Amino acid sequence: MDLNLLSDSPLSCPLDLLISALRLTSDPISPCPYRAQGNCDPEAPVTEGTRCCRRQAYLDLEKTKWADNWVVEPPGFLVYECAGSCLQLPERLANKWPFLGPRQCIASETTSLPVIVNVKEGSRTRLQVVSLPNMRVQECSCVSDGAPVSRGLQP
Repeated sequence: MDLNLLSDSPLSCPLDLLISALRLTSDPISPCPYRAQGNCDPEAPVTEGTRCCRRQAYLDLEKTKWADNWVVEPPGFLVYECAGSCLQLPERLANKWPFLGPRQCIASETTSLPVIVNVKEGSRTRLQVVSLPNMRVQECSCVSDGAPVSRGLQP
């Protein structure tokens, strides 16, 4: 058992903590099933058995009333959401960290979306480019409630 694993290398994300814990157990477990799988298969429906993944969808702004007189461009854009389920920690590890809640599939990295909007100033309207933060999910991860999340959220 390598106890220097935790002291010699900085843990950069919750997955590193999980991998380190799995290595320290006498019955090692592969960390691969505990990760998100990347993009969802567009040909297959997402069910309860689907591993955490990023699902593609199109948001049509022309069909939303709140965007009618506000967003000029784009008329719509690809959005992504995190879908699917996450494998839970084995009971022997979950008992070691009782403060951790169930693992859930969440957005761990997002980017902003630039849009052109109408801005009213008195009786005049002008166009302005606005960056809407965290509008596009770039990556999904399996994370426990109570665990620190290393997120790549961009303004």
